[in-house]
Amino acid sequence: MFNLLKRFATFSVAVCMLISMLVLASCEKENDNKTPDSGSIDKLTISKDYVVTRPDSATDLEKNLAKEIKEAIKNESGTNLTVGTDWLRPDAVAPEKEILVGETSRAESVAVYEKLEENQWAVTVANNKLIIAGNGNKALSDAVAYFIDTYIKGKTIIEVEADAEKYDTSKLVYFSWEDGETVKICNGGSYPRLYKLQDGRLMCARDGIYACYSRDDGLTWRDQGKGTKLSFFPSYACANPAIFQMEDGEIFVAYRAVGMDGDKYYRGIHVSSSKDNGKTWQKEPDVIVTNNDDDGGVWEPHFFLIDGVLTVAYANDDAEYVTAPYQHLEYKQLINGEWTNRTIMANGMDHKSRDGMPFVIQLSTGEYVCAFEGWIPNTYQLMIKLIYSEDGVEWSEPINVYRANNINAGAPAVAELPTGQLVVSYQTAEDCPDKECTQMRTVISDGTPLKYLTEENFSEPENTFATPEGYTSMWNGLYTTENYIYAITGTGHPSGQIKLRRYSLKDMQ
Repeated sequence: MFNLLKRFATFSVAVCMLISMLVLASCEKENDNKTPDSGSIDKLTISKDYVVTRPDSATDLEKNLAKEIKEAIKNESGTNLTVGTDWLRPDAVAPEKEILVGETSRAESVAVYEKLEENQWAVTVANNKLIIAGNGNKALSDAVAYFIDTYIKGKTIIEVEADAEKYDTSKLVYFSWEDGETVKICNGGSYPRLYKLQDGRLMCARDGIYACYSRDDGLTWRDQGKGTKLSFFPSYACANPAIFQMEDGEIFVAYRAVGMDGDKYYRGIHVSSSKDNGKTWQKEPDVIVTNNDDDGGVWEPHFFLIDGVLTVAYANDDAEYVTAPYQHLEYKQLINGEWTNRTIMANGMDHKSRDGMPFVIQLSTGEYVCAFEGWIPNTYQLMIKLIYSEDGVEWSEPINVYRANNINAGAPAVAELPTGQLVVSYQTAEDCPDKECTQMRTVISDGTPLKYLTEENFSEPENTFATPEGYTSMWNGLYTTENYIYAITGTGHPSGQIKLRRYSLKDMQ
């Protein structure tokens, strides 16, 4: 692995690097270029006569990474490089000075890729060329990020032993839920959510709004009946719970309530809180309430923090704010005991989509990602999408994750693995006979950074609870702790109940 000695290096209009060469296999090279067995290049200066070269048949990822390198060098040094491809006419020779990004046809790239195992990457120098290589999307993205952060922004010099392996390895993981443990939490119920409290208990909330608890990471559960009731609207249908515990120990549970209020239809997002670790619960100020004659309302709250402030996301199709049939994703924040004005995360009217059921987590990088259901363009069919944000305030355009075959895919959840890979769940009748049941599915990303994710970067779906034909597993959730990733669902197999599956994160290593 890397033996790093970092020292300050001056940086003006050029990028300077001192790199001891890799030991690379020697072989015949076109244009009489040879990859050296050993040795070093004292200094490689990225000057204006360099070209950023990507494969001629580059993927969108490789194209974007080449542009990132060009922009980073321009922003830091003012040097504006050209981006080109590795295609050459039969009688032409390659530029002498190149930054090779990805698996180009250049001999220097070929030599490095021959040594790369799956998910490994390298940044090195040969014959006045800088080679940035990675075996896999995440590996190449990591290599470019390392180059930009270390050489362009960091302005450092790196010295490595000439005979050392100079590849960073970031192993991806894939797992099957069938290898995990399955537990029944309670009889009946749907739309379950999990949260690990500060005292080590795992809390499960479900429609109603009821809660039960486990002291052994979900293997056994207290309150095998309905559990503790947390809502304050007995005359309305309450569901879609979300749980969050603040640093001071206060626990919050959000939910939606719907029902008739006289001759009007009532819909609201409400919050209960406990300051004594769940022994007693109080009603907090309403997040948002609609009370009108139309079909619109507010739905599916989900908690997260922005700069330590409790934030609740939800879907809104109330006619006061949104034109039917579209729907927004919004959030409000709890400041000084009151909920702030609405902030739009995803504008369904702009997207021409009914964006709903937000599920937000903060990643280990500090970024935020929100999984939600939205319309496939030009249809009324639901698919799974993501938006992401560096700060929780400004959100990206939607990224497509999964679309089912001629039927809806909805009700998503998202979790992060220690590798940075995303696990996304959803429900669909895609594999059900005659589309008469809806089942939970899960896909896993290949580690590609958020801004480059596409549907192609996710694994084939898994029937998370191995729910047999004719039975349902729906209104699902995902959750991770330091030891486990959990899937949770309301299912009719073998009878109405809430089930949990957990998989040890250590078993993935």
